Amino acid sequence: MLTLENFLQRCSLTIESKYMGIEVRQLLYQKQFLILFTVQNLEEEEGVVYIHRVRHGSQQRLENIQDLYGDE
Repeated sequence: MLTLENFLQRCSLTIESKYMGIEVRQLLYQKQFLILFTVQNLEEEEGVVYIHRVRHGSQQRLENIQDLYGDE
């Protein structure tokens, strides 16, 4: 997860992004886990990364935006 500090654009958008209306990106970890995160751009060069979920690749996709944010 610490590699998210650099080159955020290398991480692809999730399928969930299409129906959630926000850019949710994913990073594959150890070939079996997906780290789902969003980036809030504070400035053009910098941003804040929010990691919302780490899920196993075989788990169901998220169905709505409340699943992404959880109890926030």
